Amino acid sequence: MEFMDLVEPMELTEPVDLTDPIGPMDPIGPMDRGGRPAPRAFPHA
Repeated sequence: MEFMDLVEPMELTEPVDLTDPIGPMDPIGPMDRGGRPAPRAFPHA
């Protein structure tokens, strides 16, 4: 649940990638869990 908090701020993209169990291979794809476009290949944030 804590990683969800990290997903919000754009500047915390790095920590999010490291803490998210799914990582850059998130099946959500170009959209993050918040429904916003991902900053990079990351699914989310």
